[in-house]
Amino acid sequence: MPAPALGELLTFQEEYRYEAGEADSKLSCRAVSLLEVKKLLLERLGTYIESTSRVVNLQLASDEVTSLTAGIVKTEILDEQWDGRTYTLIARIQADPEEVNRLIEEVALRADKQEELARLEQLNLDGQVMIERLGQEMAMVQNDRKHKQ
Repeated sequence: MPAPALGELLTFQEEYRYEAGEADSKLSCRAVSLLEVKKLLLERLGTYIESTSRVVNLQLASDEVTSLTAGIVKTEILDEQWDGRTYTLIARIQADPEEVNRLIEEVALRADKQEELARLEQLNLDGQVMIERLGQEMAMVQNDRKHKQ
């Protein structure tokens, strides 16, 4: 992808499909899908940003770039569809690479901000684990209920 002009916004769009499990509701499918589509979008933006010389010179790893961009860009949901079994989510992000680079460099130079980012990333991972655990618990409860009937 060619480098954009100064102040030009880049747009990345992704579609994510989630196959519902027995215990999934529309809300749980939406939560998982939104997390996954954001991850895909931020990885694309992070890959683009990482390839620019200023970020490479700071030697940030890909996951660090993705984590940093998460707080800088806004995800916009374009379309959602739910047929009772499959939840489809289409979303996009827009970002000015120059502005993102500037903010990444600013944060990368501050150790205290990196600690906060690590804490927020851990909270995000904990939330994903909790969603997964609750889904498993819901499946067990529904399974027990079926056996009792």
